[in-house]
Amino acid sequence: MNRFIVFTLLILSPIFLFSQEKKMGFELLSSSESGITFINSLKEDNNESVLDYDYFYNGAGVGIADFDGDGLQDLFFAGNQVEDKLYKNIGNLRFVDISKDAGISNKGWSVGVSIVDLNNDGLPDIYVSRSGPLPLYRKNALYINLGGMKFKEEAAKYKLDISAPSTQTAFLDYDRDGDLDAYMITHPANFKNKDDLQTFLVKVKEGKVESDQLLRNDNGVFVNVTAEAGISEYGYSLGIAICDINNDTWPDIFVGNDFDEPDLLLLNNRNGTFSNVAQAAFKHTSNYSMGCDAADINNDGYIDIASADMSFSSHYRSKTNMPSMQPEKFDARVKLGWNYQYMSNVLQVNTGLGTFSEVAQLSGVHQSDWSWAMLMVDLNGDNNRDIFISNGYKRDTRYNDLPSMFSEMQKEGKAQDINEYLDKIPQTVLANLVFENKGLFEFENSGDKWGIYQKMHSHGVAYGDLDNDGDLDLVLNNVDKESVKLT
Repeated sequence: MNRFIVFTLLILSPIFLFSQEKKMGFELLSSSESGITFINSLKEDNNESVLDYDYFYNGAGVGIADFDGDGLQDLFFAGNQVEDKLYKNIGNLRFVDISKDAGISNKGWSVGVSIVDLNNDGLPDIYVSRSGPLPLYRKNALYINLGGMKFKEEAAKYKLDISAPSTQTAFLDYDRDGDLDAYMITHPANFKNKDDLQTFLVKVKEGKVESDQLLRNDNGVFVNVTAEAGISEYGYSLGIAICDINNDTWPDIFVGNDFDEPDLLLLNNRNGTFSNVAQAAFKHTSNYSMGCDAADINNDGYIDIASADMSFSSHYRSKTNMPSMQPEKFDARVKLGWNYQYMSNVLQVNTGLGTFSEVAQLSGVHQSDWSWAMLMVDLNGDNNRDIFISNGYKRDTRYNDLPSMFSEMQKEGKAQDINEYLDKIPQTVLANLVFENKGLFEFENSGDKWGIYQKMHSHGVAYGDLDNDGDLDLVLNNVDKESVKLT
């Protein structure tokens, strides 16, 4: 029985779960049936809003793991302006909020969730990457599992109480010494003056902006070895995937970067250092890279890479929201040694020769609107990995008429409150997308057929078998959108 759990973030909005008995599909079950009442509402005011912090609407993640070893997968939700929450699975798709008793009480602008057994005691721990408009929100948290559904926040003990504005942290044993290290993707705190790559890198070296961090685990203490490892290119990072792209059994790293900075493909040199081979490996990349994933999409034994961009599927939305490509800027970036960056999703197929062939347009998965998580996972059990894309943004902040509208308001002195500006920004609610892998790089948009067509602002997503029936269920973390109950 497939399940599709949608966690809505509007105050008092119901949560539903999709279930379908007789054929492949997802059905929604209400929050009164599931017991999940997590709400991640976003509230703006004159001090904190999307006008000051570009990533205000980027949402948060969700994690799935059996935290108490009872054979049932439990759920952890990251919240932006609300506290993180832990729900215990009590069976039959019923969940109970045990956050307070479990010791999950830290509050910060939580974004990414990583489930990892950091102290090798056989119990999954929880690491939360944090960001937000103010520095006080950004200290990352580490919930160490004490057993019996009890946790203790110990980020400082492991030197992981990092306050860089971070989106996600991936744990990997990059030096193969038997313990887990970490790669944390970040973004500069100031969005007001976005720099070109060269200026950005100078500021990183001078310590004026935050950069991604490679953290080596030295006997339980994490040490920043980014420069030592030869990693010197960064950006406004929004996606990370750990993958062995050359089948040498050493983990490599893909990082998707927003705005102008190019994506990274960090090849593990097997000596403690990495080399960025993105320029040689990819013929082109996304421009505004969002979420990403790495998996073998065509079952040939090589890991492929997918990355989402803000590529609008309707002609109207592409004209009203997508920024215009600037040929002079595009050419200048190429001359600087950057890759060719296009506003499109990409599906990079590994040739096994150190290069990738990009087939998103060929496969029909190149457009999905304002997308976030991009998962390559077999949802229908046919041994082909499908592509699930979470979709939506609270307001169309890229609406092309906004600059002139705001300028006019300021000239006329009409706007005194933040809400007067926010009310001018259009709101569009989108459906999530699922592309069924038919083989031979052919994908079919199967959202309607599989019951994934409800419109909501979805961001973080995770999958697991929540009811132990042998198939995968999806858990989404949404922003400010009430779901619709299907009967």
